[in-house]
Amino acid sequence: MIITPRKYFSYSQYSSFHYSKERFLKQYYYGEEQESCYLDLGKRLGTALQFRDKKEIPVINKIRKQIPEADIYEYEIKTTFKQIPLLCYLDGFSKKDYEVMEFKTGKLSSEKSWREQQLFYALALYMKHKKLPNKTTLYWAKTLFNENDQLVLTGDVKKYDIKITMNDVIQFSDDLVKTYRDIVKVCEEEYQQFGILPAKRSANGRNNHNNKLKK
Repeated sequence: MIITPRKYFSYSQYSSFHYSKERFLKQYYYGEEQESCYLDLGKRLGTALQFRDKKEIPVINKIRKQIPEADIYEYEIKTTFKQIPLLCYLDGFSKKDYEVMEFKTGKLSSEKSWREQQLFYALALYMKHKKLPNKTTLYWAKTLFNENDQLVLTGDVKKYDIKITMNDVIQFSDDLVKTYRDIVKVCEEEYQQFGILPAKRSANGRNNHNNKLKK
């Protein structure tokens, strides 16, 4: 029996497993909720970028002016690579220009983690549409903790262009397959040891997300 915590394999699972197998099992196998001020702020900014007619505070309006609008927000990709079901949600996507947009807040992650995430997305796009993205752009909205120890946006945005080649994707795909197989092994060992199946998930592994066209 093949045991995986969700029906589809996502970049968040890939990243979590590489960071810590223990954290991966807690979050994806046993379903422990991950609460974070970084996640909450990121969700708020993502919603503000998608629904630009919604009234917002001045600092978010400042950020809106620095990040161009996408044709589609939360663009869903479901596909398969070497019998591995993949699931992605692109923060922003332009079908006309075939551009991927990623929005980040919080701590400045390493360039390696950015590239890995976009390579995951590029592989999924290629398997779905037989074409790599023409352009991949990451927008990082800077944050800091204020005098009340609250995480807040500064209003500053840095733009990063990430170049991805087919050779990059091929090399990454080898690691993706290995990681998925390692996850299956760890989950099966967890089941054999404790007799507990992964916590129930929604059919697609993610709730309350739909592809939304810019109006």
